[in-house]
Amino acid sequence: MRMAKNTKIVSLEGPPCDRCGCPTEIREHERITEKELAKQFYYSRWYNCPNQDCKTNVITLPEFRVWNVNKRSASTTWWRRPSTATVLNGRSAILLPIILHRRPSIRMLSS
Repeated sequence: MRMAKNTKIVSLEGPPCDRCGCPTEIREHERITEKELAKQFYYSRWYNCPNQDCKTNVITLPEFRVWNVNKRSASTTWWRRPSTATVLNGRSAILLPIILHRRPSIRMLSS
C-alpha cells in the first residue's frame, strides 16, 4: 500500500491487527491541510496493517476522530453510519435513513 504525501509513520509498534494479528503501523498527518478542514471530520491518527495478505488496510478509532465544527452543522445528515464497534445481535449494524411516508389505505370507505 502506498503512503499518502501528507502522512508520517509515528511508530511501527501499534496494536495488533484484529484480522491477522500483525503489529500495525501508527500513522498521522504531517500537517492539517485545507483538504482535512474541508471535510466534516478527519482522523488525527490511525493504524495501518502492513501485511499485504491481510484484507484490513486502515483501522480508525472514534477517539481519533476530529470534528470540524463549522462543517458539521452545514453538511450533517440526520442519520449516521455506526462505528465499527456497533454490534446488534452479534453482527455489525448498519443504519439507513428512514423514509417516512404514508401508505395508501387498503380499506375503501363506504359512502
